[in-house]
Amino acid sequence: MKNLLYCFLLLLLTSCTSVKQMTLLQGPASASQQPAYPEIIIEVGDELHIAIQALSQTAVAPFTTATNTYMVDTKGQIELPTLGAISVLGLTLNQVEEVIMDKLQNNLQNAFVEVSFLNAAVVVLGEVKQPQRIGVNKPISIFDALGVVNGLTPNARINAVEVLRKQDNQVVKYILDLSSSEVFQSPCYYLIKGDVVNVRPLRAVSSNK
Repeated sequence: MKNLLYCFLLLLLTSCTSVKQMTLLQGPASASQQPAYPEIIIEVGDELHIAIQALSQTAVAPFTTATNTYMVDTKGQIELPTLGAISVLGLTLNQVEEVIMDKLQNNLQNAFVEVSFLNAAVVVLGEVKQPQRIGVNKPISIFDALGVVNGLTPNARINAVEVLRKQDNQVVKYILDLSSSEVFQSPCYYLIKGDVVNVRPLRAVSSNK
């Protein structure tokens, strides 16, 4: 099964590039190399969309707004109609759903809550076919992200892909080698909101004609 995965990733990333120019994922990944799946946590300034549903839409109305959009304030809280302030800082989307469900139990029967990010994204730049901002509600692997941008250009440096990540109010740069199975061990194998991926060129493109 793992070999099939590697073959799939190879085809995905080399769709616009010669196999002679890049060799990806040399060697299989062992069980100990499998990356931990991170959780995306909520931070100050995040925009959340919160959908509350139940059998009776009339009963739901007091708990909703026209847009159902909520900004996490400087206290790490959101303000929901009827329910009031709810602390969400450092929680995952699933945890916020559970908190809201718990608060709704005494007011709304058989309710369903779905929470999603509105402004969470990773950005992929550099030597890719379609540089873009990718909206995310959960972590996305580096290979999935490169698939979204339609793969690498022939001038991509696959052994030194940069990932910029904000940590403890600082921007930390990670370097990923997509030609090695060690990429699975990187904390940036899974990209999270706010990450910026920069695929550097093998050689600078001359502006001289």
